[in-house]
Amino acid sequence: MAVCPRPREIDCDVLVIGAGVAGLFAAIEASKLVDRVVLVDKAKIGRSGCSPFAAGIYDACFPSDNLDEWVRELVVAGEYLNDQEWVRQHCQNTYEVVRRLDEWAENEGKQIFRQDEAGNFWRGKSRGHIHTSHLVFDALAAIDTLRRKAREEKVNFVERTVITDLVTDSQGRLRGALGFNYRQGIFYLFLARAVVAAAGGCGYKSIFLGHKNLTGDIQAAAFRAGATLKNMEFTSSNTCHRDYDTHGMNLFVHVGGRFINSLGEDFMWKYRPDLGPKGRRQDLCLAFCREVKEGRGPIYLDLSAANEEGKKLCRQILPETFKAWERAGVDPFDQPMEWVPAFYGTLSTSGGIDIDLNCATSLEGLFAAGDASCSPANGAGGPGGAAYPYASVSGFLAGGAAGRYAREKADQRVRGERLNQVEENLERFVRPVKISSGLTSGQLVSEMQKVLFPFPVSFLKNRESLEHALSQIEMIKERCPDIQAKDGHELVKAWEANNMIELAELFLKTSLMRTESRGFHFREDFPRTDNVNWLKWICWRKKGKDLETWTRDIPTPYVKPENDYETPPGIIRT
Repeated sequence: MAVCPRPREIDCDVLVIGAGVAGLFAAIEASKLVDRVVLVDKAKIGRSGCSPFAAGIYDACFPSDNLDEWVRELVVAGEYLNDQEWVRQHCQNTYEVVRRLDEWAENEGKQIFRQDEAGNFWRGKSRGHIHTSHLVFDALAAIDTLRRKAREEKVNFVERTVITDLVTDSQGRLRGALGFNYRQGIFYLFLARAVVAAAGGCGYKSIFLGHKNLTGDIQAAAFRAGATLKNMEFTSSNTCHRDYDTHGMNLFVHVGGRFINSLGEDFMWKYRPDLGPKGRRQDLCLAFCREVKEGRGPIYLDLSAANEEGKKLCRQILPETFKAWERAGVDPFDQPMEWVPAFYGTLSTSGGIDIDLNCATSLEGLFAAGDASCSPANGAGGPGGAAYPYASVSGFLAGGAAGRYAREKADQRVRGERLNQVEENLERFVRPVKISSGLTSGQLVSEMQKVLFPFPVSFLKNRESLEHALSQIEMIKERCPDIQAKDGHELVKAWEANNMIELAELFLKTSLMRTESRGFHFREDFPRTDNVNWLKWICWRKKGKDLETWTRDIPTPYVKPENDYETPPGIIRT
């Protein structure tokens, strides 16, 4: 391939990066306001990222529900890290996005949300739901419906193209993005008046199903361009089978699943006396680690209590998981299965690009939605089924805001502007193909995972373990320029490695800064939630080669912590 060819230019009003539920919703809404909307994705639109693998649970506040009660439960479940105005806005919009999805699917003769015999939406409770509730939905039917709707709205699809950098002009204003089609070896310069970052977070290629291509590319690109990142210490995790990529935790506990340790104890009741195995993900993951650390591991998922209707529902909603088990000869309802925490970084209710109520970032013209953003509606981790509706609502709002912004800037020149660092960015991206011998991206990623994934770094943290991990990541980062690539596919993998390591460094630095325990962030040397000193967000911004960091007090207009200090997840309460 050519070392640094001139990129092909694509003009548009709104560029949407990432084609999961957030990106597709954004593209659809933007297309109602402007004519030229481009949707670009690193893989195949409608089959990329988390969205096709969502495990069937969708939290939605209906008009008949008590809005204040919903807001309170989400804020408390998010351990007060939420932007409470965002929570209220989120709850006020979930029913609308459900209604639209249901209407679009019905027009195609499809059904997304499970209904009862009377034709009403079926609602239930699973992890973390006390006063709130969830719908049961088919993720593939939802994403296929959104893809068809985007086509109907004349959205232009660009697939198999990774966005490498956001592009600014000589005044520092956002003007678009650089992309690389790894199958054709083509570089693109997308020129746009507004950009929506919706390409997900960074899963560090962990073991959980469907997340291997989510490597924080757009979060890292936005950070390099000057956008603010927030809550990077609050990574997320789920739990899954030890030996197979699986999903479906919300459904498994909904149908009666429970967790037992090596002593046969249904131990989650010790950590969450009110919810037991229906605790939030941070409750489960940290409790698993605590049990194993104290000699009561391994942990097992026991589904023997599921009835025939529950078994049928799981098989219907989770086909990928059950196909894997069938091929392996595993019957999940027959005997307990070894179950482990699955660290997946800034995916699903965790840190990312800072946004306001309009999904606007600190970089003018850039909007963010879904896991690419800092998930302000969900805080440190909400009830089960919170991530997909947040992606839907934030995509819906971001698309509208980006479309209005682009329409207001209709007279603004884009083509012909002098753009910053296009040649430099291209040269940096293609550097690995010039290296004849050196490290592979896989080797570097493996080294990074060995540093990040052990529970003293990713779950039960302390100053010593974090400082040691940070020094190792910094050494790995110094070796990034030595990655080699033989073709376009390996070039993308090299870029992914750079992005993951850059975000891993921020995760560790921010974890050292927050001297308390909250959400998935548990500090064994500071084992309590400190609402006096740490009801704050930690922010980062890149200025040239320098990093700036600061804290912002979290407003509490609707729900205030009842106590100055609280017991965090991962502590036995009975």
